[in-house]
Amino acid sequence: MRSFFPETLYTNPSLITTVRAALRFTFPMADSITTWRVTSLASTARGALGSSTAPIRVFQDFFVDLDLPVSLTEGDVVSVPVAVYNYLPRRRRSRSS
Repeated sequence: MRSFFPETLYTNPSLITTVRAALRFTFPMADSITTWRVTSLASTARGALGSSTAPIRVFQDFFVDLDLPVSLTEGDVVSVPVAVYNYLPRRRRSRSS
């Protein structure tokens, strides 16, 4: 179940890197299926500045998209379109109950 949809994925203004500017950290990815823009800004102890921007693609190999109506009134008859997206390397069979 997708439920984590933040506006800002991660921010930390005080990370300190090694001499070679190496840094490793983890953070939870959002459940949105989109491409995030990662921006980094850095400065050295001597005041030199640097920056970089790169994409991070967030994707799910299998998901279902429902197109639900915005509102309903008693007695309405609706049809709900359901799209199933399968980007897995092989077909999946549904499980019987």
